[in-house]
Amino acid sequence: MLRFGAADLFESSPTWQSRHPKEGFLHWDILNDAPPKLSCSAVISLVGTVGDAKRTQVALAKAACEIGASLGVPVLVASSQAVYGVQAGSLSENSPCRPNSLYGEAKLAVEQSVADRDNVTCLRIGNVVGADMLIKNLRNGPVALDQFSDGSGPIRSMIGLRTLAGVFTGLLRLAERPKVINVAQPGLVSMQSLLEAAGADWYWKVAPETAVPKLELDVALLTSLVDVMPANSEDLIAQARACGVLR
Repeated sequence: MLRFGAADLFESSPTWQSRHPKEGFLHWDILNDAPPKLSCSAVISLVGTVGDAKRTQVALAKAACEIGASLGVPVLVASSQAVYGVQAGSLSENSPCRPNSLYGEAKLAVEQSVADRDNVTCLRIGNVVGADMLIKNLRNGPVALDQFSDGSGPIRSMIGLRTLAGVFTGLLRLAERPKVINVAQPGLVSMQSLLEAAGADWYWKVAPETAVPKLELDVALLTSLVDVMPANSEDLIAQARACGVLR
């Protein structure tokens, strides 16, 4: 998605790498193959889907850090707000990590595995609109949205795909970076407003007891270091469209 619609926001032309053959990507299995000759100013590791086992995510993060160390460049590693689990209030980098999902546990294990590395920053990223299941599910027909007893739906800290690329660039311009940092645009956004902005076909369903009405990241640290515009649903959807996620 970033390659399709946000490559212009990087300060130099990125090399996009994949473990699997893919047009436009450097095909390199970094866990099993010797490295090619590389020259770059930074390494950004975005690996780690729900399907990747914890050990695979940890191994890939370590490999990215090894590349960064060998080249003497900074490394950004994608973590997730999922490391916090379900907690009330605005969650800062100092909030306890209490993951309640396998994905959150894997991301916390990634953070712990690279915590002693120099020049490595783990990004606790909020909902990335377009890479999240809500928007992806639009391709499969009407979307069911949880509705809570007060009539509202879920609200989250979110970030657009192009804004995310800008955050990468902004962080890499800094002489020093924190070890961990929350990454989202300021302000909360309702999932209902996203669906409406997308012109989606959707309907309410009664929220199960396990559903979480609100997840909020404290992004004071991020906004003290990088200019990040407040989130609004129309812009988030426009960014998803620019990155080829929605028509």
